[in-house]
Amino acid sequence: MKFNYRYLIIIFALLFLSCELGFAGSFPYHVVWRDYEEGVKFARETKKPLMIAFFSERCRYCKLMDKVTFNDLEVAKALNEKFVSVKVDIGQHGDLARLYMVSALPTIWFLTSEGEGIGRIFGYHPPRAFLPVLEYIGDGYYKKMVFEDFMRTRGKGKR
Repeated sequence: MKFNYRYLIIIFALLFLSCELGFAGSFPYHVVWRDYEEGVKFARETKKPLMIAFFSERCRYCKLMDKVTFNDLEVAKALNEKFVSVKVDIGQHGDLARLYMVSALPTIWFLTSEGEGIGRIFGYHPPRAFLPVLEYIGDGYYKKMVFEDFMRTRGKGKR
């Protein structure tokens, strides 16, 4: 009996593709970005806090946030599970930049699902520094304590 390797290759290729598509479909490895109007509406519907990242195509640190921080697996997972993420290009939406008093880039605003300001941060933050902020806001600790107390108790395992 003659064995046909072509069938074996096709079977392996199909198995590989089905695993890849199934795994990628179960968790997006990138942040799911929405435009401003859609994000505000979706935050209200889902009762999730809103994270608005203001950027410019010419901003070096904005590009670094995109390349390093927002592409980090843990950051993307936290943002996709606990937040509605919005990206606003200040070159196209200067009105929103003025509304949110953006004076430095990148600026990241965190809002409640109803649009009330929780806080904002400026500049580049590597994943290790950004994750505690996401935990503090995403898990609602901002309602109970200031960030400095959260960071102190976080290291001790008390919250």
